[in-house]
Amino acid sequence: MVDTKSAYSVLHPKIQKWIYSQGWTHLNPAQVESIHTILGTANDLIVSAPTASGKTEAAFLPLISDLLSEDNPSGSIIVYVSPLKALINDQWQRLDSLCKEVDIQIIPWHGDISASIKGRVTQSLKTVILITPESLEAMLINRPQLARSLSRKISAFVLDEFHSFVGAHRGEQLLSLLYRYTRLANKHIRRIALSATLGDKELVAKLLAPHRPKNVKHIQATEEGQSIRLILRGYLPPEIDVQEETNQEELENNKERPDFYSHVSNEIYKFSKSTNLIFPNDRASAELIVDYGNELCEQNSNKKCFWVHHGMLSKEVREDVEQKARNGSEAMSIACTTTLEMGIDIGAVDTVFQIGAAHSVSSLRQRLGRSGRRGKAPVLRAFVQEPPIDSPASQSNYAYMFRESLLRSMACLDLISSNWYEPPKIEGISLSIAAHQILSSLAQTGGLSAGQLWQVLHASDAFSYSSQDFIEILRSLGEKDLIIQLEGGMLTLSERGEKLTHSMDFYTVFDTEREFSILSSGNLIAKIPITSLIAVDDYMLLAGRRWIVKSINESSKSINVSPTNVRGKTPVNKAKLDIHTRIRKKMLDIIQSNDIPGYLDDQAIEFLTEARDKYQSLDLCKLPILGSRDGLVTWFPWTGSATIRGIKVLLTSLTDEVPQIGRKEVSITTNCSSIIQAQAYLRDISPDDVKNQMLTFFTSTSHLAITPSSGKWSWLLTDKLRCIDYFEREINIPEAIDELLSFTPPPFRNQKDADNTAETQVESPL
Repeated sequence: MVDTKSAYSVLHPKIQKWIYSQGWTHLNPAQVESIHTILGTANDLIVSAPTASGKTEAAFLPLISDLLSEDNPSGSIIVYVSPLKALINDQWQRLDSLCKEVDIQIIPWHGDISASIKGRVTQSLKTVILITPESLEAMLINRPQLARSLSRKISAFVLDEFHSFVGAHRGEQLLSLLYRYTRLANKHIRRIALSATLGDKELVAKLLAPHRPKNVKHIQATEEGQSIRLILRGYLPPEIDVQEETNQEELENNKERPDFYSHVSNEIYKFSKSTNLIFPNDRASAELIVDYGNELCEQNSNKKCFWVHHGMLSKEVREDVEQKARNGSEAMSIACTTTLEMGIDIGAVDTVFQIGAAHSVSSLRQRLGRSGRRGKAPVLRAFVQEPPIDSPASQSNYAYMFRESLLRSMACLDLISSNWYEPPKIEGISLSIAAHQILSSLAQTGGLSAGQLWQVLHASDAFSYSSQDFIEILRSLGEKDLIIQLEGGMLTLSERGEKLTHSMDFYTVFDTEREFSILSSGNLIAKIPITSLIAVDDYMLLAGRRWIVKSINESSKSINVSPTNVRGKTPVNKAKLDIHTRIRKKMLDIIQSNDIPGYLDDQAIEFLTEARDKYQSLDLCKLPILGSRDGLVTWFPWTGSATIRGIKVLLTSLTDEVPQIGRKEVSITTNCSSIIQAQAYLRDISPDDVKNQMLTFFTSTSHLAITPSSGKWSWLLTDKLRCIDYFEREINIPEAIDELLSFTPPPFRNQKDADNTAETQVESPL
């Protein structure tokens, strides 16, 4: 039984009064444990609990209680770090009543917040700051004295939606920033991470607090007794007449999509009297569902009830949708992307619709967690589309043939039921982010010696590169005219470095594109990538409305549009797949099994049966290879994105042949002799020698054009370091080596082939 009384009793009387005023009858187990941990220890903390389970209160009730109890004449600050500005705005509203009740100032801090609001940070002794990593970076560079002053007052960092930072460059940036603020404070600052989906507790603890992972307390809220109402429906479009692989993507975007999304909208419309969240995998699909849905509303003489929410839309458009949902006065079906996957409060949601296969278990669990609040069971209705099994598209495409979307959806659902989520992909901080943080540190301080800079970065225990790598990074920055060394040995930014570090683009470590502003009657509707091919008189679908392009202003990067009745297209960039190996192996288990889950509808069952029959007929259960030993083979390793990319890189560098990865990464095609040749090399040389061979290949003059990139700031590195960074962060070499060594070639067609192969001498490239 949860000891709510003991936790309540240790809170500050003002917090107790606020809890009573909210009508709460108890605290949940995660809140009770968090209160005792924060008020009774100095430990860092991870709170893993479902969406809308009170994680925010689990952190802030004891932290603010502690803030009220402190008698610090210089003041105390809690810093809440969020991955989304929209989430900051939402938490601002959520925490405002609590902070007002106890006389604590709360300040949102990001690019859309006015200077006058930010200026209040020096006007109160007890403050909560809600901020993004980019604004933390900007403060260090542009207002270093303020950053120093505030850092000395910070009592805790609260890191919301921590899973979104884990394993990403943005998370590496955040980790470095936390250390830099801690260094300015000259004291330990408690770190509290909040998330609904975190895998591998030990790795996450090491990422949160690399200098003291054993002092990280992990609170895991249970979901005992919670059932999930679930159905996965299959959709079979009209027969597709496509012969060429290269035409399939265009067909998917232009012909299949209207049939499928019209069908999806019809199904969702049946639930138009309830509140629903719809998660397709891209913005264009979200817009199309809303357009079809509102067309149905009009045909049935009903009020518009479909709305859209995604990152291209203006803040005003998104906030209008959020406010309508929070009001709860009308039923709404909101088609959205990851913008509503996290904890932005939009009130109660009856049903979550997943359109197409989710890219990760964590993402699907986050989405599922948006429904089932206030004592109701979560409801998920998933839809997948697959072409007819005997269509040209299926016959020429293994992703269609093996019903990849269905298998991946089923695999993610199975892994959710076993409480597995993707673990952190990487540890420490990448070389490209290290280079970025070197420039940032020099911009903050004005200059440091190489020794001082090494100490600043390396003492955090998060930077794992060697002193030789550090020196090579400095040389690279010098060669690119970004830093200079003064006579006394001091390193400082050059004029070019100053310009770079004081640009708005410097604060972000994820790729961003220059954008066009889409305007109607002077009102901002959305921003689209500048690479989008838009012309006057084109039709567009944005913000759930149809538009025609009236004019394009290249100098101001703006596009003026007017309403129209013609359905157009939504500019969209295709996202790169990042599927974990555990998902692929679970898909393999499913296609080799005979079990049929009860949540599949008849069409989904038919898809599953077809995939299994095709897999069996090709004898892939015996040997996952199609083709012959003396020619091209198509191999099905059923492995993750980083690993299959690793196989491609290994084969390319060891054999000089570039294999082709199949659609949706289901297969890889190359000459069988190349794999056998690579196997011979891998058996005879060490992993370090393999990496050296790869470095030699990709940094040679003839292959510089295909030198891999590890992200936005990899251009700061030398070719060698850029390759090393890519090998460590973007591909999984150990898994790729294991897969290659486990490859069993198909049998020889005849004895002549065997004799010819036996006579072939394989020489090591080293």
